[in-house]
Amino acid sequence: MNFISIDFETANQQWAPCSVGYAVVYDNKIEHTFYSLIDPKQPFTQVCMMHHGLTPDSVSGAPEFPEIYEEIIRYAAQLPVVSHNVSFEKIVLEKSVRRYLLDMPPVVYYDTMRIFKDNYLIADGSSLPAVCKSLDIEFINHHNAHADAVAAAQVMIEMSSNANNKIREYARSDRYDCRNLGPVDEFIPTNNNSFFSRFVDPNNFVKTTASLDSADDIVINGSSFVVTGTIKGVTRPDLYDFIKRHGGSVCKNVSYKIDYLIVGDQDLSIVTDTEGAKSIKIINAESIRAAGGKIKIIDAEDFTKLMSA
Repeated sequence: MNFISIDFETANQQWAPCSVGYAVVYDNKIEHTFYSLIDPKQPFTQVCMMHHGLTPDSVSGAPEFPEIYEEIIRYAAQLPVVSHNVSFEKIVLEKSVRRYLLDMPPVVYYDTMRIFKDNYLIADGSSLPAVCKSLDIEFINHHNAHADAVAAAQVMIEMSSNANNKIREYARSDRYDCRNLGPVDEFIPTNNNSFFSRFVDPNNFVKTTASLDSADDIVINGSSFVVTGTIKGVTRPDLYDFIKRHGGSVCKNVSYKIDYLIVGDQDLSIVTDTEGAKSIKIINAESIRAAGGKIKIIDAEDFTKLMSA
């Protein structure tokens, strides 16, 4: 199979890329890889910096997206685009094309996460590290764009090499010719932007079916928190800042050391358990709680009431 595997890391929740990696594959062999930092010319949010470790200083002097886009599109114009949870890369790419008033030819997308779910028994989740582990693919440095792109390429190579696997497209995009659309500011996306809503279906975001604990006796000072899902009316940075100002700490992953998992609405297009609307963090928290661990699973709306109390 021939394709280009792409991974973006973003500076904020407005999908502004701050790094990109890709791997070009011909006949199921990686022939070329590329990595670059990107100066998004936008602020970084704390949650994104915690996610990938990049900061405004990291990208100072790096090229802006249009320069990097030339590297990407010369392959993406001819080859399918592959990513793990490709909806994210699709949004970043197409929003950046509009933001910078560029021209993008039609693109075909494949999602290694969905293909894995279609063909394999999910034991440890469908995140990129979990899928690599299931397929016995060595993977380190998760959330580095180059490492993620190469890992997704290796996953696709492994899955497409098995003749019994069903390999289906995720989506096709029409041509985006944005060169004469008008002022750039018009296309800076927000959560209420109609262009944003073209890619994010609000009907996909639902309450989890997990059993929730009471928020009445939450102790923030000295406690550790993990957050999953979308929280209405509150940004992640504001939520994290509230926790830290009240003596708590915020962590990336659920473990036996965590005191609370704050659960917002779950995106059914990416969660591990779609029937129960449970992310891998919720599943892990339920397992820890069932085994007698201290973690409590708290509804985000109940927790945010503390912020306005």
